[in-house]
Amino acid sequence: MNGGLITLKALQQQLLGTQTAFVSYRLPDKSDPETIISAGGFYIIPRIREVFNGKPGFIMAPFLKSQPPLFLDAELTLRGAQFPDPGIRRHEVFAIPECTIAVPDKENYIEKLRQVITGIGSGIADKVVISRPIEIPFREVQLSIPLFEQLCLDYPSAFVYLAWIPGYGLWTGASPELLLRVENDTVTTMALAGTRDAGSLAWTNKEMDEHEWVCRHIEEKLAVSGSIEI
Repeated sequence: MNGGLITLKALQQQLLGTQTAFVSYRLPDKSDPETIISAGGFYIIPRIREVFNGKPGFIMAPFLKSQPPLFLDAELTLRGAQFPDPGIRRHEVFAIPECTIAVPDKENYIEKLRQVITGIGSGIADKVVISRPIEIPFREVQLSIPLFEQLCLDYPSAFVYLAWIPGYGLWTGASPELLLRVENDTVTTMALAGTRDAGSLAWTNKEMDEHEWVCRHIEEKLAVSGSIEI
């Protein structure tokens, strides 16, 4: 520690500038964000379950199975928007694979859509959502700092995060979904599916069907490991 105080914004800018891995996150319905920093950076873990041993940190798990999950040790944890300056300096970090996101062209996207329509028609699936990345020019990486702050203000009941992984990318988001909560021998999760207009409490058959599909999928996955209560 240097002794002086530093704001979260200033620290985030400093960490971006020194290529130091960090994650700032704000838990649902909490006022103060937390920031974890590790001099060694994120490193590859073969399986996510390997860190479910009480070791504090942050996991980034890509959707693609070909890309391994990454873990950041919580060597240093800071809470709030202002704290003593930790005096971070640049360090050598673990080597991690490059993250590439393929953006399909229009023809490939339409062809995949045709395949999905055919599959639904033949009864292979009831519903399929085809996603695609949208590329938007971002003038400078420091703009993510006020974006994180704005997400915290706009979504007070969501999990909001800003993760800087040097050589891999900068990730930010806000999610209302609980992935897992582990308390003693009990694991709790939730199914979140369907969309409705803001302010509306009505759920149509479409939303209820989508919710049921997600519940069924979660139940099948958890049933392998033990008892389930829904």
